[in-house]
Amino acid sequence: MESNDKPVSRKHLAKLAKLYKVKEQDLLTLWLADKLYDVVKDEEFALKAMEVAESKIKTKKKKGN
Repeated sequence: MESNDKPVSRKHLAKLAKLYKVKEQDLLTLWLADKLYDVVKDEEFALKAMEVAESKIKTKKKKGN
């Protein structure tokens, strides 16, 4: 798992959090960050795209969606 040869599925995060005595939210944050990175890592405008996505998420949360 550490070398990403066998990616961790989201459903296993709760078990891993309990095993390693860490917050599941912390593992989920790292898991999502890895997913995002895999999608945008080779894109020239990755950071700008992530900023736009962050803005969209914030707007959606404000609207309660």
